[in-house]
Amino acid sequence: MQRTSTEIPKFLTILEASYKANVSYGTVRNWIKKYGLKNFKIGKNIRIKESDLYEFLESYTTRGYLK
Repeated sequence: MQRTSTEIPKFLTILEASYKANVSYGTVRNWIKKYGLKNFKIGKNIRIKESDLYEFLESYTTRGYLK
């Protein structure tokens, strides 16, 4: 039986996501509230899957919502 390698997704804090997207902390929080950026709440902490962040950026920049 052959095993397939499953990549473990990387989760980012809002601060880490803001660095990767080159925007402020508040902007990422706004994306979560206004534009539905996917996120996970772990206790009181919010985490964003790195792939979801890149997907969001690609989707919304091509639609003209983000400039």
